[in-house]
This record gives sequence, C-alpha cells and structure tokens, in this order.
Amino acid sequence: MRLPAGFARTLVLALAAVLAPCAAAFDEGDAGIYTVIDQKNQATDVTFRFYARAGQWIAEERQPDGSWRAMPCSGDCVLKASTPEQLARIFGKSLERVTPTCLQNAAFGVCRYELKSSGEAGYVYLVLTGPEAVLVRLELAARL
Repeated sequence: MRLPAGFARTLVLALAAVLAPCAAAFDEGDAGIYTVIDQKNQATDVTFRFYARAGQWIAEERQPDGSWRAMPCSGDCVLKASTPEQLARIFGKSLERVTPTCLQNAAFGVCRYELKSSGEAGYVYLVLTGPEAVLVRLELAARL
C-alpha cells in the first residue's frame, strides 16, 4: 500500500490527539469493506476487506481489477486481538481519551475505537512495520 508522503505521519498526529484498554473485542459485527480516508477527509482508492472465516480473521486488499488479494505479510501473519501492552505502545497517552479494540499481526492491524467523551466511533488501519505504529483513518463502506 502506498500513501502520499507525509500522509501517514500527519494521521498519526491527528489520531493521537483523539485516539484504551479493550472494552469489547473487534468482532464479526466489524466485518466489512473499509476505505482509506486521506488528509482532506476524502475517500481514496485503497480498500480493505476484513472478515472472519472458521474463527480466523482474514484481511484482503482490493486490486485495480476489482478482485481481492490477501494482505502481504511475512512472519507472524495471524490476526489476533491486541493485548493491553500492545495497545499502550500503539496509542500511548491517547488511551485516556479513547477505547480501541484491535486485531493485529506483525505487519498490520485494524482497530475500532470509541471516544470516551462523546461515544463517537471510528476505525483505523495500523501499519506496524516501522519503529512506531502508523495509524490510517478508515471508513466502513459496507458491512459483510
């Protein structure tokens, strides 16, 4: 997945300002098709699909021809619920303001979060391949 230069870093800062231990797990009610939202709050052409099959979460990326392909990953690729320690590393002090519930592997993850002050909810995609997690805003385009 390629994003414009600086896009991911800006989103990290913006989401860090608004984004805590798990309250409810990311569950089958979150299965769906998600679109990446850019800095201008516009949907991009980058689309992901997350769903559970036989108790295992599957992550796929839409290809230009409309087909779906498993997300690239090497090493530990099974999506598992994030631990409180992992959430603390990803969200830091933002956990005082949000309650995230995430699935992640060694390379990427997806989170549903709720703002504690307003109850407003949303989704973010996690890029976990660098020294710090990069959060990318997602919009739920369709439930599965």
